[in-house]
Amino acid sequence: MKSIINCIVFALLISPLSIAKAQENESSLLLLNKSLLNNEIISNWNDSFDREQLIQKYNLIHVSQIGSFNYSDVKIVSDISNIVINQDGTNNQMELYKSAHEINQTISQSGDNNFVSDFSLYSGNKINMLINQEGNNLSLFNNGTNSLSKNMQVIQKGNGASVIIFNH
Repeated sequence: MKSIINCIVFALLISPLSIAKAQENESSLLLLNKSLLNNEIISNWNDSFDREQLIQKYNLIHVSQIGSFNYSDVKIVSDISNIVINQDGTNNQMELYKSAHEINQTISQSGDNNFVSDFSLYSGNKINMLINQEGNNLSLFNNGTNSLSKNMQVIQKGNGASVIIFNH
C-alpha cells in the first residue's frame, strides 16, 4: 500500500513539470513558426487576424491524406494561392505544378488508384479550378491554362476512366 501511495505522490510531483515543459515546447514552436514567417505577417499578428485576410495575401497549401500510399507532389509559383488537396483512399497520386499570379484550386480524390497530373506554367490568367475524383482507377491529365479554363471544374465519377485536357 505504501508503494502505491509513493507512486501517486511521485506522479503528482512530476505532472506540473510535464505541463510546464509542454507549455514551454508549445511557446517555442509558436516562436519558431513566427520566425519562419516574414516580417509583414509578424507585424500583423494578433488575435483578430482573420483567415480570409491571410488567404487574400499569402500562399497557403493544405494537404489532407487519409489511407495508405497516397502521394502528393505540389510545386506552386504564385503571389497569392489557396490550394486544398484531399486524398481519401489507397494509392492515390497527384502532381500539381502551377505558376500564375493568383491560384485558387481544390483537388479531391476519393477511392483507390486515382491519378491527377495538373501542369500549367506561366499563366497570365487567374486560376480558379476544382478537380474531384470519386471512384477507382481514375486518371486526369490537365496541361496548360487559358481564358476558357480559368474557372474550370472537372468531376470524375465511376471506375476506370481517363480525361485528358490541353489548354493552349
